[in-house]
Amino acid sequence: MEPISHIDSNQGLLFFRGLNATELAETSRFEDVAFLLVYGNLPDGRKRIQFRRKLTKLREIGERNIDTLLSTTGEIQESSTSDRPYVLETRGLRKLAEKLDTYGNIHELNAVDKMLLFMSTAPSVAAAEWRKMHGKTRIASSDSLHHGANFLWMLNGTSLNDPDSKDLDSCLILHMDDPENPSLAALQSTYAATGSVSEATVAALDKHVGPLHHGAGTEAMRMITEIEGHPQVSSLLAEKLERGEKIYGLGHRIYRTIDPRAKFLRELLKRRAEVDQRWAKRLESIEEIAKQGSRLLLEKKGKVVHPNVDLYNAAAYESFGIPYSLNTDLFAIARSAGWAAHVSEWQ
Repeated sequence: MEPISHIDSNQGLLFFRGLNATELAETSRFEDVAFLLVYGNLPDGRKRIQFRRKLTKLREIGERNIDTLLSTTGEIQESSTSDRPYVLETRGLRKLAEKLDTYGNIHELNAVDKMLLFMSTAPSVAAAEWRKMHGKTRIASSDSLHHGANFLWMLNGTSLNDPDSKDLDSCLILHMDDPENPSLAALQSTYAATGSVSEATVAALDKHVGPLHHGAGTEAMRMITEIEGHPQVSSLLAEKLERGEKIYGLGHRIYRTIDPRAKFLRELLKRRAEVDQRWAKRLESIEEIAKQGSRLLLEKKGKVVHPNVDLYNAAAYESFGIPYSLNTDLFAIARSAGWAAHVSEWQ
């Protein structure tokens, strides 16, 4: 069986089970690619229906106690991590993770099904927590909607047409797995040491957070909104570098060329800009940051850098009406499919 994911760093390509990840994002639905990662091949029609039914049943288990679960999110104490704001952003998902072993014992779920329960229920928890924080009542999930569209429905009651629903799934698919990242290492080491899906998932979430990890998209979006429309983008970025600050969204530890996920999301934003000029302006700002930031890093630090996925992902989600403060949660929602696949291989 092909590896869950691997990267061709020189060509700038990401593969899931030997298939080009950006092509999968273009043609497939979230549930189909999750099936591919966990079981090693894309589902046929019968398996697709069975898998979606399975995810629905698992989500029903996880959703039964959402109100109780969210009533305890305020109990999360100071974490050992210094990235406190990001821990708060993902606290609902963390509480869900803590319950996975309990759900497994009650409903006789194996380790993979516990992870699939997390994957299927995480959008419900993240949306419900956001609505609770904003004084709004929870919106029930819909069995008829795909993964991304269901999250948006639960978040703000928005119904997407099929092309937009597919585009939102595409954004999530691109973040499903990465062969080398801190959250996966934490998941693996904790699961090997404890055999506990709950403890392993909590450990992965704790490593998942932070401005240098999957909170980088949030930081990139803050930078974009700060700079957007400014006549001297180069000067602002130069000042950031002088202060020792990071230009988020540029450079990658593995890719030696532009991150293929960034290329995909840039084209997606171009399509969305054709029907809404707000995103044309936003994309123009992003491209200027990429151009000027790359030039400055080459001049000042001798580094050749290219845009990575963080420069585009929060803006892409925001174009669907999703606040960029939820970017870290969305990364975890997507990455949970990869976590489920890795747990499956460790059995």
